[in-house]
Amino acid sequence: MTDKKHTAEPWQIAYEDLSIYIEDKETGLNQVVCFKFGKDDEKDEANAARIVECVNALAGIDNPIEWVRMVREVKQELSFYKPRCEALGKSYVALIEEKEALQAENERLKKEIAEWELSIKAAKESIEGRNDVIKALDSKNARIRTFALKALETIKVTAEAEEDFKGYNLKHLIGLCDMFKKAIKEEK
Repeated sequence: MTDKKHTAEPWQIAYEDLSIYIEDKETGLNQVVCFKFGKDDEKDEANAARIVECVNALAGIDNPIEWVRMVREVKQELSFYKPRCEALGKSYVALIEEKEALQAENERLKKEIAEWELSIKAAKESIEGRNDVIKALDSKNARIRTFALKALETIKVTAEAEEDFKGYNLKHLIGLCDMFKKAIKEEK
């Protein structure tokens, strides 16, 4: 900025005769901003308005020329980086969506694993029950053999119905197996 003193901002346009003025509030005098070349010259009024807008916009900036140069450089740099930032933003959104989809799939798989674990546990219990049935069939005790035959019938019904090991038949089979175990212990 030059060392010359200019009229303090904010500037306001005041019209008088064929010139466009601003009022200097310190001195009360009018300062010419633009001369008009005809009463209805809109271009001169637009020029004056632009001058006043620019002065008011740069109020308080010590070196307006340097400041405008820096703003233009920053604007040019931003125009270079803007498409890259937008692409990164879209990539980020896509990554977030992919993360959420993977989390949902992870939860679904956890539930599926839990169901498989229950099925495996039930299958193990069923195998243990079948082993008890086999032992019971070899027993000399008629009561235990009867329980074993009922258990075998339950296993057969379960297999024919092609149910997983979560249904009523498994619970029934486990109950029978528990009774066999108790009967076997009593027999000994």
